[in-house]
Amino acid sequence: MKNIFNILVCILEINIDDSKEIYKSGFGGNYIGIMPPSGESLRERVKLKTKASTEAVNKVLVEAEEEIKEIENSSFFTNRLINDNFEGSYDIFKNRVISIYPFVKFEYDQIEKLAREAINEERN
Repeated sequence: MKNIFNILVCILEINIDDSKEIYKSGFGGNYIGIMPPSGESLRERVKLKTKASTEAVNKVLVEAEEEIKEIENSSFFTNRLINDNFEGSYDIFKNRVISIYPFVKFEYDQIEKLAREAINEERN
C-alpha cells in the first residue's frame, strides 16, 4: 500500500528567548541547543562576526554566555550540540534529527547526493 501521507519536519534556527516562548505555548517539538566548544572560541567567533568595539563584543559575549547557561540547565533542550567545526557538527546534527525522525533519512541522503553531484559538476 502506498503511503499517502507526507510528513514534514520543520527545523527552525531561533534564539533562546523565542525558543522559551514556543515551548511555553505548548507547541511540541524537539529542542537542540547549539553551543560553542569553549569560551575562547565564542570570543573569537563574536569578534569576527561583530567587527565592533570591545564594549560591543563584551556585551554580546555576556548575552551569549547567559544563553549557554540556560541551554545547559534547561529541561526543554533535550539535545545539546557542541559546534566545534561545521562538517562534524553538521553530521552530528543530521544524525540526531534522523534518530528523532527516522523517516527523514531518505530525504537527507537525496539532498547530500544532489550536493555531491553539484560539487562534482563545478569541479569539471
